[in-house]
Amino acid sequence: MSQLRSEDMTLLQVMMPHDQGYETISKLLELEMVHYVDLNRNVMPNNLPFTGLLKRAEETSKKIEAIEHIYDDYAVPLTAPAEIGKLNE
Repeated sequence: MSQLRSEDMTLLQVMMPHDQGYETISKLLELEMVHYVDLNRNVMPNNLPFTGLLKRAEETSKKIEAIEHIYDDYAVPLTAPAEIGKLNE
């Protein structure tokens, strides 16, 4: 990554509660005005706080793909529910 920038940049460290972190960082990245610097370079990936959640998400994704393949094998069409809002009730 180049150290040369077309605009002046300022290095800031943002501290926020974990609850708000994901949404806040996502919004900043959507604006494309942020460059993310990994402050955990020297930490083993298995020791990072969200590694367990990422593993669970990956396993869930694999299970969903397996279910989709079963539906394809039996030529059963997958359709979205008519009202997603009712799923949360």
